[in-house]
Amino acid sequence: MRAPIDQLKKFREWGLAHLKTKGVDSAEKVSALAIEDCKTVAALLAAKATPQEAKEYRQWAFSVAENVANAASEGGFLGFGGERVSDPEKQLIAKIRSALGEGTAAA
Repeated sequence: MRAPIDQLKKFREWGLAHLKTKGVDSAEKVSALAIEDCKTVAALLAAKATPQEAKEYRQWAFSVAENVANAASEGGFLGFGGERVSDPEKQLIAKIRSALGEGTAAA
């Protein structure tokens, strides 16, 4: 039963080390790194995956971005009201979509 927890801890440690290595110390830098990583993934998919595998991966990754953005509303009071997805989140999702090649001929 400890294996999943240990695996999550290793992933967290890897993620923190990745951010530190890249000098990420702000939300803007996290966004920029996410876009950079998405472009790297898109290149790998183009080189190594079948078109169907690449499409499925892009759809999965984009759904993760949307689900994270929809996880909590901003503003409002005690969870009521507020905005489900903020304008900066919408902009980042659009950049992720573009970086992954979603909505293009490659998709």
